[in-house]
Amino acid sequence: MKNGISKAIYNSGDAIQLVMFGSLGNVSKFFVEFTSPEEVSNYFAFNVTSALCLTASVLDAFPKRPGFHRTIVNLSSLCAIQPFKSWTLYCTGKAARDMMFRILAAEEPDVRVLNYAPGPMETDMMMQACKETGDEESRQAMVNMHQKGQLVDKHVSSKKLVNLLLQDNFESGAHVDFYDV
Repeated sequence: MKNGISKAIYNSGDAIQLVMFGSLGNVSKFFVEFTSPEEVSNYFAFNVTSALCLTASVLDAFPKRPGFHRTIVNLSSLCAIQPFKSWTLYCTGKAARDMMFRILAAEEPDVRVLNYAPGPMETDMMMQACKETGDEESRQAMVNMHQKGQLVDKHVSSKKLVNLLLQDNFESGAHVDFYDV
């Protein structure tokens, strides 16, 4: 996914924001090859700064009030907690977003916040990663998962997310992985 969106869903008693926008960034380069501050800044502006500002704006538009429930879901990744060679920007961006939303959960206890890692799904982003990942071992592992049909079905992951939200027994701000639900 080169570009994405954030959706705010609301009715008279609930507001849910799904923070889905993001980009993979350049996964062909290794850490020591990122020497352009502009390239790095542009990545973080789109993937971190915009998520912060948009979420703050949504919360401002839907302030706390009796009987109104606000939930923020950040689509996270295993990459937020585990390093992948040649995925410097993506892993760092996901880790920053997870922490950012953990801080939101700490500062705004009335807002339910979830960092949900949906598992490795067959998406445009995954196909881009299979082609462009600079680390041969990581690239081959993704290609093998794709060829063996081991990628997570988006409908199955979505159902797990909905059930997780309905059960509402996660710690606000937690990072919850598809495989842990």
